[in-house]
Amino acid sequence: MKDPHPHPDARHWSAPPHSRLLGLLRLFATHPDPTWRALTPPG
Repeated sequence: MKDPHPHPDARHWSAPPHSRLLGLLRLFATHPDPTWRALTPPG
């Protein structure tokens, strides 16, 4: 690594934003465990 120090305005994750959103939707679309289900609104 040429420059191992992080840059303040640089992204620190590898997944693009739409991929992270789709992953979150996939989590709630499948049957999540009760811990995650408690975060969703009732209904």
